[in-house]
Amino acid sequence: MYNNTINIKSLIPNTDYLLFKQGIRPEWEDPFNKSGGKWVVTMPIEDHMEEECENAWENLIVDLIGGQFGQEEEEIINGIVYSIREKHLRLSLWLRESEPESKVLKIGRHFKGLCQLP
Repeated sequence: MYNNTINIKSLIPNTDYLLFKQGIRPEWEDPFNKSGGKWVVTMPIEDHMEEECENAWENLIVDLIGGQFGQEEEEIINGIVYSIREKHLRLSLWLRESEPESKVLKIGRHFKGLCQLP
């Protein structure tokens, strides 16, 4: 799957790159997203940060595809988004549920560790 993804270096500003589970739309109105939330990392666009954000995105994709979050945590992860804007880059991890808090925090810590961003 990873070999068939589009390289984010070729994306232009005001673009979102979305990877969601089948049947889940990337919008809060979708029944699978209504009770959830998301973890977000936003970074200003600077030369040295673009490469770090790209690495964070790659780490996130590989971990999700490879099942590294843990089965219980992966059940509540709906999808991921890489957003490119004029002044910043943003990584988002969308969740189906906001409870239990311990699971959500575990996902957030894993997400933060994968990103390795300041």
